[in-house]
Amino acid sequence: KFGGEIISADAMQMYKGLDIVTNKVTVEEQSLVRHHMINILDSTDSVSVVDFKSRALPILEKLLRDGKIPFICGGTNYYIESLLWRVLVDEETPYLVQRKRIHPESEEQSESMKKPKMQVVEDKADASDSAIGKIAMGKLAKIDFEHDDESVATAELYTLLKEIDYERSERLHPNERRKIWRSLQVFKRHGHRHSDLLK
Repeated sequence: KFGGEIISADAMQMYKGLDIVTNKVTVEEQSLVRHHMINILDSTDSVSVVDFKSRALPILEKLLRDGKIPFICGGTNYYIESLLWRVLVDEETPYLVQRKRIHPESEEQSESMKKPKMQVVEDKADASDSAIGKIAMGKLAKIDFEHDDESVATAELYTLLKEIDYERSERLHPNERRKIWRSLQVFKRHGHRHSDLLK
């Protein structure tokens, strides 16, 4: 009806087998519309969101270039987000603008994104309480977000996120360490609140 194709963003449906457990679409259903990212891994393979994005993004881009609608379906929300927002996985990943592949460092990058990070961070500091903002920025600077060695407690990370990006913290459970960590990482790298980038 729509002339599109389906990209599965279900982490488990990428594996061969497990058809009943994952409620995988049947062969008959797949014959009605083309499905991608299903039955591509063996049971012994491991996969991450970065692996998923590196496989799914070229498919998505080809569909867009061919004028087809990509329907992204599945139960792994972080996989879906990795296709929607470049900053969630790798800021070096090229993205599409008017069906052309653009690298983040190209001349077409907006001037606002070329501002020095520290200047942006200062602008984003909590204007309602500059003292709390400075303390939070000091704590943030001490954390190495390239590797989580769990030296900082999840509760402390969540408190820090509440100070830096209250809107994002309200959407996360205090025990969701991975997502809390990622939101703080995004702010430290880009100087923009994660909640602003997701709008």
